[in-house]
Amino acid sequence: MLFRPKYTINTIYNLDPVKLNEMGIKAVFSDLDNTLLAWNKFETAKEMDNFNKKLAKAGIKLVVISNNNAKRVGKVLNPYHINFVAKARKPLPFAITRKREEMKLAKDQVMMVGDQLITDMQAGNLAGVETVLVKPLVETDKWNTRINRFFEKIIYFFLGLSHRVTFKENLQKWMRILFVLAAERFFNLMTHKKRVICLRVLLKKQKMKKIQMFIVNVASNCVTITRLCR
Repeated sequence: MLFRPKYTINTIYNLDPVKLNEMGIKAVFSDLDNTLLAWNKFETAKEMDNFNKKLAKAGIKLVVISNNNAKRVGKVLNPYHINFVAKARKPLPFAITRKREEMKLAKDQVMMVGDQLITDMQAGNLAGVETVLVKPLVETDKWNTRINRFFEKIIYFFLGLSHRVTFKENLQKWMRILFVLAAERFFNLMTHKKRVICLRVLLKKQKMKKIQMFIVNVASNCVTITRLCR
């Protein structure tokens, strides 16, 4: 799905340059508001500056991809010599693709990081780069972002998530999170006796991949039936 990120992490500042180098990442493309900086606190940019320097030492470029105008974005980023693309028109992928091609990087060498499914994740996925969803730095949003948040709730529903994702300090693969949530939901639908039996089976079996797929499939079917019976 276009809205589905490949990874999640609680904040962009926990991205490890060593890990990024192992993944072959040469550039981190980031949203600005509520990803690098709280949208209403632009004066607190020291952490962003330190993060940029840390990436630079590892040979990784930081580029901000923002839907804001150049004057507003430049006012924040120019003092720290951080490259940016303004009026990116996310969720369209063209700004990401143009910047990637300008830097002569392959798709798998670029990571798009943002706090919104509709704009950041969709743009990154359409551009074919690695995508990372982060927790918004602050709970409040600008008026236009609030509209996106409303539609995000609908997207989470169709992804089978009744609540927001729990963000960790390290990069987590999205499918792993889906497995944990599906397994939790499946166990909640089971009686205590069936849970004990299931756990015994899991302990005896060593083929975890097959068991994971089994739980995900059964959990998905249970959720679908539950929704149809409402």
